[in-house]
Amino acid sequence: AITNIWMFGRRGPIEAKFTPKELGEMGMLEQSVALTLPEQIPQEVTGVDDKTALVKRKILKHLQAFSENKKDSKDVNLHFHVFASPVEILGEEKVTGFRLEKTKVKDGKCIGTGEFFEIECQMVVPCIGYLSSPLEDLPYDSSRGRFINDMGLIEKGIYAVGWARRGPTGTIGTNRPDGIAIADRILTEVKSGDRRGYGGLVEHLQTEQIQFVGFSNWLEIDKAETERADDPCPRIKFHTIRDMLQATDLK
Repeated sequence: AITNIWMFGRRGPIEAKFTPKELGEMGMLEQSVALTLPEQIPQEVTGVDDKTALVKRKILKHLQAFSENKKDSKDVNLHFHVFASPVEILGEEKVTGFRLEKTKVKDGKCIGTGEFFEIECQMVVPCIGYLSSPLEDLPYDSSRGRFINDMGLIEKGIYAVGWARRGPTGTIGTNRPDGIAIADRILTEVKSGDRRGYGGLVEHLQTEQIQFVGFSNWLEIDKAETERADDPCPRIKFHTIRDMLQATDLK
């Protein structure tokens, strides 16, 4: 029975990282109406290069269109609210509200204004950035949240793909060909005699006594999850590794 969804951004619409396509699709949802505050949406793009400005103009066009939509015209109101930084989740045994600080952008950085406001809500979903987890002895760029690499190669025999390679940019559409490119690179760089494939991997895991879920085990998990569900739900996922393994002969 959700009636309002608020999406808060700490900086402004010019600094927002979503793509025009992603944002445009939010305005085409059947059950929710996308909304923005007109006073938060600038009329022109400033302070960026020409290539970036083209993308940002498309984003502003969507946000300006959202500002003309009517609240409660659909079942769910989807509010895009910028210049707001999370401060505190309100409530004791359950969430009752959310406290935020109004912000401004100076030299690309988010700065608090000292002015606060609150909204009533029952659930908070954090989405405030992504950093790959560093691994011991591997070069890591903490400022960008990624491993230092040359077109995916970290060092001999160790590769990175997706956000671990480039930082938190791009979607499945960019990460998938990224993975294919690394696979092609591995096939080129690894000598044929060293390519032991799946059998070599299994032998290594067994030698090191590392428990792993093979394809036959995955089929057991898949069957258990679908059998747990009632129509029209296609499956009920296991929430813990322990419960997942209980469905296999690995337990």
